[in-house]
Amino acid sequence: MKSYVNAHQFEAAVIKYSLFAKFNVSPSVITYSFLMKHSINASDSFDRALSIYADMLSSGLKPDSVCYSIFFKGCAKFREAEKALVMWEEIRDNVKFTPPMYSGLINALSSRSSLHEKVFDVLLEMKENGVEVNDYILGGILKSCAKSGNVRAAHLAFNNYKNTPNKYHFVGLLNVYGGKIKIIVDDLMNAHLRGEVLHLSMQQLEKQIFLDSSSNLSRSFYDTSVNWKVSELIDISSRRFAQMKSLNISPDVEFINSFLRVYCYSLQYSTALGLFENMFVKYNVEPNVYSYRLLIELCRRVSQPVKAIQLYNELKRSFPDFSKNFLATNICIDVMYAVVLSGAYRYAVKVAEDICSKGISIPPPHTLFQLRSLMIEGNAADEWESIKSLFLKHDKSGKWFVIITQNKENIRKYKPKKLHRMERGFRRRNLKFFGE
Repeated sequence: MKSYVNAHQFEAAVIKYSLFAKFNVSPSVITYSFLMKHSINASDSFDRALSIYADMLSSGLKPDSVCYSIFFKGCAKFREAEKALVMWEEIRDNVKFTPPMYSGLINALSSRSSLHEKVFDVLLEMKENGVEVNDYILGGILKSCAKSGNVRAAHLAFNNYKNTPNKYHFVGLLNVYGGKIKIIVDDLMNAHLRGEVLHLSMQQLEKQIFLDSSSNLSRSFYDTSVNWKVSELIDISSRRFAQMKSLNISPDVEFINSFLRVYCYSLQYSTALGLFENMFVKYNVEPNVYSYRLLIELCRRVSQPVKAIQLYNELKRSFPDFSKNFLATNICIDVMYAVVLSGAYRYAVKVAEDICSKGISIPPPHTLFQLRSLMIEGNAADEWESIKSLFLKHDKSGKWFVIITQNKENIRKYKPKKLHRMERGFRRRNLKFFGE
C-alpha cells in the first residue's frame, strides 16, 4: 500500500486495503492511520477518512495518539470544527493529549468564530497538562482570533510566545487586525443600511469608520477590555511589518496579501491600490489570484466599477487557468455586483458567460438575490433573465432549479420600487460611460 501511495495512486492503495478482509488478515492501527492520513491529503472530502476510521472502530481496535492527530488534522483541513469538538469532549477524560493532537484540534476549532471561546478552553487544558504552545498551536490561536476579531487575545498569545516568531505568525497577526477592521466596518455599514446612522452622509460615515469606531452600534466592536480604532490597527500593522523586517524575515506574497487585507477592509482604496501596484517593485513579489480578489472586492465596496473590470481582465491575462482557483466564483460575483451597482448590466451578463464557458463553479442562488433586486429595480429584467438562464442551464448541482421552482409565485408577484430621479440620472451616466 505504501508504494502505491508514494506513487500518488491512492485508489489502488484502497483496493489493496480491501484484500485484508479477503485473506482474513486484520489491519493494525498503524495501517488505518496511514490510510486516513493519505485519504485526507488526496481527497476533496473528509468522508473517506471518516469511513476508514469507522472501519477501525468496528474492528475493535482502539485509536492511538497518531490516529487522533490525523483525525483532528482532517477536521482542520475540511473545516469540520463540530466533529473535532465532539471528539475532544468524548475522549478528553480518557486519552492523554499530545502537542500534535492539540495543534490539530485548535486549528480545527479556529475555522468557526462561534467556537472562539472553546479554543481558550483547550488552551487552559493544555496549561493544566503541561503542554507548551508550539508554532502550529500559535498559528491556530491567531487564526481563531482573526475570525472573531480578538486583538487583545492575539497580542497576549504572540507576546508570551517563548520562541522566535516566524513569518506565518506575523501573517496571522495581520489577519487578526484585518479581521477586526472588517467587523468594525461591516457593523457600521450595516447600521447605516438599517437606518441607525442614516443622518450621516457617506463621507461622514467613512470618516467615522476610519477615525472613530467607538460608537455604541454593536457589542461586537469590542474585545474584552480594549476598544480599537481602525486607525490604530493600521498603525499597529505597519509596526509589525517593521518588526518582521528587523528579524530578517523577507516578506512574500502571503504576507503582503495580509497587509493588503488591512487596507482593503478599512476601505483605503488609494493606499491599497498603491501597495498592489508596487508589490514587485518594492518587495520583488508578484501578486497572486488572492491579491486580485482583495482589490476587486474593495472596488465593489467603494463603487469603482471601471477599476474592477480592469483588474478582472488583467487577472484573466496573468492567470489563464484562474478559473480552476477556488476563489474564481467569488471574484466573478464581486465583479458582477460592482458593475451592476453602476448600471453596467450587460457587462454582468458577460461575466456570467465567462463563468459558464470557463467551467467556473456556478454561484449559489442566495449569493445573487441582491443582484437580482438591483437589476430589476434598474429596469434590467431582461439582462437578469439572461444571467438566470445561463446559470440554470449550466448548474449541475440543481440548486438554481430548486430555488426558482420554490419561489416562482413570489417572483411573479414582485414589483420593483421606483428609483429616485437622481438615482436614475446616476445610472444613465454610467450606462453612457460603459457604452451601453
